[in-house]
Formats: sequence, C-alpha cells, structure tokens
Amino acid sequence: MDSSNNNNQESLSLKEEIFEWLDTCVKTVVVTLGLFTFVFALSTVKQCSMFPTLDDNDKVIMYSFMYKPKYKDIIVITQPNARNHNLVKRVIATGGQTIDIDPKAGKVFIDGEELEEDYIYEPTFRVADVKFPVTVPKGYIFAMGDNRNNSADSRDAWVGMIDERYVRGKVVFRVWPIKKFGVVR
Repeated sequence: MDSSNNNNQESLSLKEEIFEWLDTCVKTVVVTLGLFTFVFALSTVKQCSMFPTLDDNDKVIMYSFMYKPKYKDIIVITQPNARNHNLVKRVIATGGQTIDIDPKAGKVFIDGEELEEDYIYEPTFRVADVKFPVTVPKGYIFAMGDNRNNSADSRDAWVGMIDERYVRGKVVFRVWPIKKFGVVR
C-alpha cells in the first residue's frame, strides 16, 4: 500500500510539474507577443537614405507604445507611398514649426535657427519639389533621411508631411548586422 501511494504521489508530482512548466511557457509566449505587438516591433531599413546612421537591410527594433515623435528621433513610417514599403527617416520638425532649407549653403533651419546636424552624411543641397519655407501642420511631422542628397522624404511631394497617425514607432536598437548591434541615435 505504501509503494502504491508513493507511485501515485510521484505521478501526481510529475503531472503538476509538467502543468507548471506548460503554464510558464504559455505565459511567457503571451507576454512576449504582447510586448512585440504593443510596445516593440522589428523593422527592416530599405535603401540607403539613412546612411551613415543606418544601412540598407539593417534590422532594427522600434518602440511604439504611446510614442509621440520628437526632433531628431529616427522613426518608422507606414504612410502609403509610391515605393509601397515602410520608410525610416529622422524627425526634423513637428506641428507648428517652420522649416527652411538653403540648398546653396547646404543648411537646414527650423523657426529661423540653423540645425546642428552631426548625424548627416553631407550637407543638404537637394530640396526636391516642396517650396520653402514651409510650416508643418499640427498633427504632422517633417522627416528627412540622414543621407540628405539621396533620400526620398518630406521634401518630395509624393511623401510630403507625415501624418503622426502613420508613425509606427521610434527606432531604438539595431539587431542586424551583428557587427553593428546596439543602440541607434
């Protein structure tokens, strides 16, 4: 009788252990899915418009939960466009700000102040088809790539001002390629 009791206890203990293990796995999957659905997401950089900060095919993690775009943030944009893919750009101006570009000097101005842009590849000589100066409407942002002379961005009418509702999130971390793994600024 004692040996059968021990076997039942061992069997019950094994079943409880398996149930606890499965319960932990399910909770882990649910929390991970929740984080990567509502807080973080993976995105791929297309083309070289963000060079030297990011390169074509870099894999990045973005933060999206209750995110509000701010100057200098690198963002992922889902606004429909001619290239039919997400855009990765840097926020240059937000609603209410006036942007101006002097293509001869290669300088960008926000509300009359020249921007300090240590992240760009070269000065901004290309203005595309938007007439400057231009004021960004409330609820919109003006975004450009760091590779200013090789970037389709808010200076181009087919991209234009970005409705904040189409900002998917802020790029915070590069996960690929491994040799460039780390925080993105």
